[in-house]
Formats: sequence, C-alpha cells, structure tokens
Amino acid sequence: MTVSRPWPSRPALGVIVLAFVLRIAGVMLTVLRINPYSLRDATTFRRTAATIASGFVRGQIVVDPLFRTSINPVDIISLWGLALSPFWLLPGPSDLYARVTIALFGTLAVYNICTIGQYYGPPQAAVLAGLPVAVFPSFVLIHATALREAVILAGITTAVRIGLRLEARTRSQRGKEQIPSTRTLIGTAVVALAGAALLRWDNTLVYVLALVAGGGIYVFHHHRDRIGALTAFGAAIAALSSGLVALAASGPAVGYLSELRGYRTRGEAVYLAGVEAATVPEALAFASVGAVYFLFSPFPWMVDDPAAVVAAFEGLGNLAFALAAPWGVRHIVSSRQPIAGLTALLVGFFAAVAFYGLVEGNVGAAVRHRQMFVWVLYVLGGAGIANRIRIKATPL
Repeated sequence: MTVSRPWPSRPALGVIVLAFVLRIAGVMLTVLRINPYSLRDATTFRRTAATIASGFVRGQIVVDPLFRTSINPVDIISLWGLALSPFWLLPGPSDLYARVTIALFGTLAVYNICTIGQYYGPPQAAVLAGLPVAVFPSFVLIHATALREAVILAGITTAVRIGLRLEARTRSQRGKEQIPSTRTLIGTAVVALAGAALLRWDNTLVYVLALVAGGGIYVFHHHRDRIGALTAFGAAIAALSSGLVALAASGPAVGYLSELRGYRTRGEAVYLAGVEAATVPEALAFASVGAVYFLFSPFPWMVDDPAAVVAAFEGLGNLAFALAAPWGVRHIVSSRQPIAGLTALLVGFFAAVAFYGLVEGNVGAAVRHRQMFVWVLYVLGGAGIANRIRIKATPL
C-alpha cells in the first residue's frame, strides 16, 4: 500500500462488509440471549450505563469516581458505563443502539487490519489478515455485546494504521501540503491510542514500549546525525529498561500481578492454576509458557464441552498464522520497506503476550484479551503466506 492508496483492495472490502454483516447477526443472537459473551461483565456494564443515564434524567450525577490513587487507577465499570450511558438517554431499544455501535467499531478494526495487511504485502495479504477477525466466532460474538474489546481493538489498530501511513510518506512528500495533514493524523492516532489505554489501563506500558522502539528506529533512519540519534535511542531504551526492572521487582507491581492472576484463575476453564511468579527470574521463566496458553488455548486436551471446540479451532488457526509469521517478517525486511512500524508491532506484541502470559489463567478471559494483539500474527502470517505461495488474485 502507498500513501496515495489508503483503501484496501476490492477483495478486502468484501471481507469488511462480511465482518459487518456477521456482527449484526451476532447482535441479533445477543438480543435472543444466546450469546455467551453477553453475560457477566457485559450485563454489569449495561446496568451501570442505565443507572448513570437515569441519574442524568433526574438531574443527578450517580457516577462513582473514575480514577483512583492506586496501581490500577481506572475504575473501568464506571468509565465504560459512563461512555455507554448516552444510549440509555435515547428513546427506544438502548441495548440495541449500543451493540450496533460497538459492532461498527469492530468493523472499523477489521478495516484497519486489512489496510495494515495490504501495507505489508499484496492484496491477498489484506484478505488473510482481516478474515480471521471478520469471521472467527469469538470476535463476532464479543463485538456484538456491551464489552469494550471492540473499541479497544479499533483504537489500537487505528493508531497503527495511521502510524504506517505516516511512515510511508516519503521525504519528498513531507514538504508538500497533504490531506489530511500530518498533524491531523498524529492527533487522531494519539486520541485513538489514549482511548484504548483508558479502557484497558494494563496495556499502557505495552504502548509505551512499542512507541519508544518504533520511534527510535524512525528517528535513526531519518535523522541526519545518526550517531546522536542512536545514542539518544539507546539511552532511552536503557532508562526505560531500568525502570521496568525496578518496577517488576517492586512489591506493589508483584502484588498487582499476583492479584490479577488470582482473579483470572477462577471459573471452569482454568489453566496453570496455582502457578505464581514471585520474582523477576521466575516471571521470565513462566512468561513464555503462559504466552503459549494465552495465544493458542484451549488445546485439544482442555476441551470438555461443545462450545470449547470452536475456541480450540480458533487457537489452531492462531498457531498456523504464528508459524507463518516469520515468513512475513522476512519478506518485509528483505523488501527493504521502512521497519519502524514493524519494530513497534513486534515489540508491542511480545511485550503484550509476555504480560498476559503472566497474569492470564482462564480460557474465556484469554480468548477475550488476546483479540487486542493476536491480529499482529494475522498481519505478519498473512503477508508471509501470500508471498510464500504466490497467491494470484481473482479478478472481480
């Protein structure tokens, strides 16, 4: 993809339309109360939104404090409930309005992922990247509820898509007037990523690591004084790494990770229960094992009911894309494309799966939470497959 062609190819647009149709069908399943993801957290968010909206109607503010002074500073129930509350101020089926809007955000995420896939490969790569997000049942059903995952995914992928578009603008183009302007694009990306961070504060450090890594590579490639730029980048990485080690070794951070893992190793589909990483070496040793479970579970031996069979097939699909991802990385590097965006994607992805590998312990939660990052495997794996087997596009 080039800056002059920011839209996906026609086959990818078909994937985007399919994604929207399936999500609307998922909304209908949710209305009929046969969507398993519409319970628990989704019900809590809807009830909170309705309570806040009814308070507004009475001229009262019934919102709990959105922020607090703790290691987890965001009260997500109040924040997301407040974000959804305008739908309960409208006449008619408020639940339906909210779910359709969230489905639109899920469709936006598919559009972003297709565009990112096309940036790194031929049009077929865009189809391969977007298709799992468009059709996998967990994506469809979660994006048809009051859960916040679709909005977070849309925010992350919007920021990445804009970042890659800025990266693709050549040096000769930077001096010319462009629509939209660079400032507008940067502002949109910042708002999108900040919104995603607010809705899941745990990911903030992942975003910082990705931005520092990708930004450092970008500055190094475009700065005239490359030695100075490399020195500054190295100093920033060293300072950030030192801070991360200190934070990981601190009591509050270890306690927070233990608290998260304890909370998420509940329910019926628990895995690696009773495993705790109390020190940094233990965390490093356990993170890789936890990351495998986070990305690919449930494994066949963990399937104990029909609903888990579908999730198991999705895990196998994730594994197939993971095996093809090195081909995609090799293709991108060998094609001499700018690698700042690729660096940010890889650093963010590995940081995210390491973190969630440490704190995740339930298949249901893993299926929900990995949606924010597993698309990176789809993009890289799609690029690798499309260029490895030389798929030929069929004219429409």
